[in-house]
Amino acid sequence: MTMATMPVLTIALSALLAQIPNPTPAINAAKDAKAKTEAAQKKNAEALDPQTPASAPAPATPPAPGAPAGQAAQTPPPAPPPGPAGP
Repeated sequence: MTMATMPVLTIALSALLAQIPNPTPAINAAKDAKAKTEAAQKKNAEALDPQTPASAPAPATPPAPGAPAGQAAQTPPPAPPPGPAGP
């Protein structure tokens, strides 16, 4: 290498190094946002579905003899009306 290319190489190298971003603040901000989002989702889920057994309504009918425990017997939905005849 000649003496003239050495300063150019140094300037080019320092310019390249200056372009490398520091990801630490962005990573920390993303982790903080994720934690806050999960906490808010948990709070909303608890508000919509409280886990208190006293507030759970009792089933209107006893479960069917062959039904799994904890599930009340359900009537099937009404059949849809017949459609128009095909060609």
